[in-house]
Amino acid sequence: MAKADVLQLVSDLSNGLADATLSERYYREVVFDLGKQGWLTQISIVPVTSGTGTYSFPASAIELLGLFYDDNQLDPLCLRELEWIRYDWRVIHGSPEGYVRENENDKTFRLYPIPDASSKDFIFLFGSPLGLDYPEYSLAIVHTETRDDLPSWLELPVAFRVLELEFGRESAHRDPTFSKTCGELSKLLFVMVT
Repeated sequence: MAKADVLQLVSDLSNGLADATLSERYYREVVFDLGKQGWLTQISIVPVTSGTGTYSFPASAIELLGLFYDDNQLDPLCLRELEWIRYDWRVIHGSPEGYVRENENDKTFRLYPIPDASSKDFIFLFGSPLGLDYPEYSLAIVHTETRDDLPSWLELPVAFRVLELEFGRESAHRDPTFSKTCGELSKLLFVMVT
């Protein structure tokens, strides 16, 4: 329950002056920014269906860092490059070698070539889905994400960043000096945990 812990920490450090609703909004913004910067990463295993070329990122994903298909890293490709390789690239089947994002605003990607084999069952006998139990012909998506359950070592730097935002805004309890101090402490703590 990192979110509740951080918000309680914000309330305690502000001596109850921080607005709970705005603090929660600032918390979400800070966590989203952490995801964009690569602090919160995840690997998601996605089943592949033979003949299906388009797949979606997990709902929590922000940035795509890499894709693996059946133990091979896939190359990011651009549309123009694929059209240069083959004009009919959208209908070619085989073992995927790369992927393309046809629309940057859409959280989908297309594999090239289209997979010709479906994933094996997701049965993790040894408890290591990224090791011995990795299902054949599956996608592993490495991505940054946003989430509420932060690691405990990120709680204090996030709390100070929320306090910086809360006390830097226009309000009855605005305190630019405290805001700046909280911002500097947050930066220091982020450097320390890196």
